[in-house]
Amino acid sequence: MSTHSWTDIKIKLKEAALALPHFFKNPVQGMKDIPDWDWPTLLILQGAFALACGELKNLIERDIFGFFVDIVVSPLAAYIVTGFVAGLLFYGLKAAFDREAPFRGLYLHCVFAAIPLQISYIVTKFFPPVNLLGFAVAMYLLQVGLVHRYQVDKPRLKKILFGLFGAYSIWWCFQVYTATFRREGLKQRATPESLDILEKELNNDKGD
Repeated sequence: MSTHSWTDIKIKLKEAALALPHFFKNPVQGMKDIPDWDWPTLLILQGAFALACGELKNLIERDIFGFFVDIVVSPLAAYIVTGFVAGLLFYGLKAAFDREAPFRGLYLHCVFAAIPLQISYIVTKFFPPVNLLGFAVAMYLLQVGLVHRYQVDKPRLKKILFGLFGAYSIWWCFQVYTATFRREGLKQRATPESLDILEKELNNDKGD
């Protein structure tokens, strides 16, 4: 990769940021007009957006510990997940559709398609199903982008993405069930009798 001075990067970041309002105004058209960002611009803007979503979520939930942890975790998780999905697409398009696509282009498509999912993540604690909606929109936008840019067979791609959505839905339901089961277990163990015993033990410790 060619060297970039910080001044050049700042200029490119300002130019690239102008593409975001266009995407938010019309995400479907935005997936067809994805800008050709270089790696520094792409990674900086992706990390900044992931960080903003993560920190906004922590502020809404009043999670102070998460606020500081997500300074590192949110961007890093975005890079890892996006790189993994882009890698699957890179080899999947070759194997299933006989299509050659640049890794950076696929990575860009994943970044833009994932924007609705990242936004839904902000309020998922208060309305968990919104996460499924965000994932469904992300899959649809990814389909739009891949079909338009790389002429991928739409019916076959739709089946694959629908299968991914089904797998994600099953995983999501399992996570919700597990979390609910744990909360119910804690409620059952936290009976008035158990609280009285705990209070007596604390009082005895103070007496000692």
